[in-house]
Amino acid sequence: MVAGRAARANIYTREEDMIEGISFQVSCDTKRRTRRRRLALFGGGLIAVAVAGCVSRSVVIRSDPPEATVFLDGAQEGRTPLTRKLTWDSNTTHTVTVTADQYERQTRQLPYREARGADSPWGIDFSLARLAHTVAVRVRSNVTGADVRVDDKLVGRTPLTHNFVFTRSDEDSPWTSYSVSVSKEGFRWRREAASARPGDTGQFTRTLSYEQARSGDLYVELEPIRYVWTKLRYYNFEGDAIGIGEERVLAQVGEVETEPMVQSVTRMTDRPPGELIDTRLWVAPPEQELVYSVPFTRAAVEGELSNLWRQVGQGLTRLTDGPVLDIHACVSADGQFAYFASNRLRPDKVNLWRVRMTGQGGFTKITDSPSSEYDLEPAISPDGSRLAYASRLRDAKSWQIWVANTDGTLPTQLRTGQSPAWAPDSRQLAYVSIDDEGFKQVWIMNADGSRPTQLTSGKAQHEYPIWTPDGKRIVYASNEAINAEGLANYDIWIMNVDGTDRTQLTVNGSWDNRPAISSDGKYIYFLSNRGAKKEDENNWQVWRMELK
Repeated sequence: MVAGRAARANIYTREEDMIEGISFQVSCDTKRRTRRRRLALFGGGLIAVAVAGCVSRSVVIRSDPPEATVFLDGAQEGRTPLTRKLTWDSNTTHTVTVTADQYERQTRQLPYREARGADSPWGIDFSLARLAHTVAVRVRSNVTGADVRVDDKLVGRTPLTHNFVFTRSDEDSPWTSYSVSVSKEGFRWRREAASARPGDTGQFTRTLSYEQARSGDLYVELEPIRYVWTKLRYYNFEGDAIGIGEERVLAQVGEVETEPMVQSVTRMTDRPPGELIDTRLWVAPPEQELVYSVPFTRAAVEGELSNLWRQVGQGLTRLTDGPVLDIHACVSADGQFAYFASNRLRPDKVNLWRVRMTGQGGFTKITDSPSSEYDLEPAISPDGSRLAYASRLRDAKSWQIWVANTDGTLPTQLRTGQSPAWAPDSRQLAYVSIDDEGFKQVWIMNADGSRPTQLTSGKAQHEYPIWTPDGKRIVYASNEAINAEGLANYDIWIMNVDGTDRTQLTVNGSWDNRPAISSDGKYIYFLSNRGAKKEDENNWQVWRMELK
């Protein structure tokens, strides 16, 4: 009996001689994770005793989140929660690795010493930090069909649901973020009134964080764009050379007028955006012919260039030519001649010139004072006898109003000022003079310079006066009014000849300037940037309002 048992034990054990019996030593098979036993034979009986140094434990592996993949000593075993029976000897350390999609990978060593002190079952817990998370966000706007861009890439139009994949390198690192914009042509992001800037056309753009995305919803309020910034360009005669000044002014996207005195507003020109510059317009009888200057450039020619054009309806005819600056046209009451300012003699000197409206006969120089630097803004009296203009002498700081014969002879200085305009009876002149606070005001005086009378006042600019054909009212431009964006804005105004009953004619909110009036007093022409659709479109055109 004893011999049989010894023979069977010999299959698994190594023999060991004992004084009072036969014992069998069985080592721990930690690779198989099974426990061997020491078998001993005492007094003819076979009994089992624990092998010295071997430990066996039931190990329960759990994770947050569950269903993580478990690797034991490099071999995939299953998913959490997972229970396995492990065995150690004094030299054994088991390695447990837990991993899950979009979560960090964690590894823990289970050494022999730790196993000896552990209970069985031994619970091993893993808390996996999320390293990637796909978050579905519903993007909506009060105006449907708005473009949604993620990191400048168009992903669709509102309403839509977009999956954002946020990642991080480890638990202590910040999550990635996304730039999200929502926009639609003709609309802007509706902001609080306190944070909105004049002419703001900004679209919704936000850095979307992981925490914000987890709300699952992004709602954007849009509103129609009413105003956009455009660039106003004008000729600058304040330095030693003629230059171009620039200023950013607002344009309203809409074109209509709501002032009761205005019956209709019509766009008269279709010039390319950015072409026209802020300079004088003139309406010539008898066909309501529009005369204005159009800037241009020419290779190898320095300085500012501009020629005069005539327009009847949509028909265009060049009135002057050459690589020179021709501006500030006015037409005689009989419609025969156009007077204008030009630097045809020298680039740094501007004189007054005359040309037939037919363009025939060449150009006639009218003024040529050696002490004058710039002669501008010519105005022919309705009776055709006299010429008024503004002039600045060399080294002078102020402009002066002069009157001469229509051929330039007998020039007479009247007063400090600019923009002279004859009354229909040729007995008075309206003009602009700067007050003590630096604001331009409209005045009138007799044709000889006597009895100057101030018509406008206040902390605003008032410019470019013209008389109505009946001689009862004066039309002018002023930035007295404040537009809906809270900024001073140039508009066309009208007042009685004594300065009373001042009425704002253009209330569109765009920049309206340079009024000119038809010979019958029915229409007022003006330069405007109204109707611009986007920022810096600079779509300056000539418009016409019909008065009731």
